[in-house]
Amino acid sequence: MLKDLISRIILMYGFIGAFLYMAVMPLVEKSKWVRHYVFLYPFVFIMPLVMLFISLFKRVGQYSWTANRYLVLMAGIWLVFVLVYGIVSNFSKKPVLEQRIVSVMCILLLVSALGPQGAIAVSNRGQASRLEKTLDEYGMLGALPDRVIIPNKDLDKDKMENIRSMVGYLGEFRGLEKASILPRDFKLDDMEEVFGFDISYYYYYDTIERMPREYVSYYYDGDYFIDIRGYDAALTFDSGMGMEASRTIEAYDAVVTITPEGVDVELGGIKYPTVRFDELLADFEPEDSGRIETEMLIEKRYGFGRMMLALKNASGTVDGEEVRIEFINGSLYFDFK
Repeated sequence: MLKDLISRIILMYGFIGAFLYMAVMPLVEKSKWVRHYVFLYPFVFIMPLVMLFISLFKRVGQYSWTANRYLVLMAGIWLVFVLVYGIVSNFSKKPVLEQRIVSVMCILLLVSALGPQGAIAVSNRGQASRLEKTLDEYGMLGALPDRVIIPNKDLDKDKMENIRSMVGYLGEFRGLEKASILPRDFKLDDMEEVFGFDISYYYYYDTIERMPREYVSYYYDGDYFIDIRGYDAALTFDSGMGMEASRTIEAYDAVVTITPEGVDVELGGIKYPTVRFDELLADFEPEDSGRIETEMLIEKRYGFGRMMLALKNASGTVDGEEVRIEFINGSLYFDFK
């Protein structure tokens, strides 16, 4: 994330500076400040541009090419041309021709958009190659010459997500056929059969034929006014894939842990069964997906006492008639009795 932020800042600064560089060119002979800017800009931007390329190629080395990284490369090449052209013009005392700068930009855009050297083609080849290397590293490729994929449903969760991201990317950009290790006519629906685990909706984009599971979302955008008399503690939370938060309520010797699946409560050294979000929201139907007009207050009694959920939004997938909640946020109120 930080590396992406660095690239964005440098590119924004570079493009603003470059276009300003061209815009003020007619004023060079009229203003001393403009002359200083035109002379200094190419030199001042050298170091940020070096940082841009270091950041970019470090990411490419780790995760291969994507369309975004390819476009960052093209933008960097254009900025290099602007700097070199500006420095040469400074020392040769020749005027900078804005048409040349714009022409080079147009050529790079065409190169990025068309042919086997374009952004999509290069990124698909890169991700296909990365997928093969990753599967080999994870022990999921058979011996030469066939190199058949070996399904592994017990693969580590992070490794699953890594494979999903690559296959999902190839599916999004119509690049599945670029991965020679995939079976002929492979579709994302075949993911579980081929790899041992499904694609999940996180990497299944609208550009694909259809999503393997229906996506649902419930949300309430109003305000809550809750009578909290009788409750001992309140907890505001967000929960989703891979997220977990634990809170200790010392006054009641209670530990409340929010996981992607639900709420775990330990009271007085006794650990109670998990209160699953799926069960809390069991009354929600797939057709209810969307904005909920009334407050979503759900109150139930458990072994540790009473719990109320004030739901702001929840989302997940539908498998048959079952709604599986994946993300949820809101507030929980506990009465430990």
